[in-house]
Amino acid sequence: MQLMLRKVRNDWRPLMITLAVCGMVACTSPPPRSAEQLAADYATTRRVEAALAAVPRENFSKVFVTTDDGVVRLGGLVWTNAAIRTAGQVAGSVPGVRRVSNRLELVSSQTTPRPRGR
Repeated sequence: MQLMLRKVRNDWRPLMITLAVCGMVACTSPPPRSAEQLAADYATTRRVEAALAAVPRENFSKVFVTTDDGVVRLGGLVWTNAAIRTAGQVAGSVPGVRRVSNRLELVSSQTTPRPRGR
């Protein structure tokens, strides 16, 4: 009988550990964002996109912008290292931007032809 009780207790340990971990994860998730926060982030994203589009001699058409609580994330492809730096500087100068996470990458000139014109 004691052996059977020990076995039952041991079978519950993985379940208890799983429940404890799930409880910790649930407690650490951020609270839902308000409509005002969402609107502010949307407006910031649009301002950054407009600022990037206004930069002369740079093509940021393959760059996407997202904003979360004032933190702007830049992703996508550009042609030069200078464009990566410029995009980060331009985004950082826009009102409402607290920080910029610049994840832009260079297009490989060997695999993709460079667009003409701009």
